[in-house]
Amino acid sequence: MKKKWTSNLYIVTILFFALGFLNIIFAWIGFVCMIIPFVLLAKYGKKTWCQNYCPRANLF
Repeated sequence: MKKKWTSNLYIVTILFFALGFLNIIFAWIGFVCMIIPFVLLAKYGKKTWCQNYCPRANLF
């Protein structure tokens, strides 16, 4: 069975958390990533982020 690319998104979260201590640019990119769920909610009107892309949901 082929794994979806979204099943490894938790690695991106850990990477941005670690790199945010080294360079402020990574912290700003991480902040933008925290805004994305609200943008998707406003655009589609449903929990697209939580159902498909959330790295924490894929980690558990």
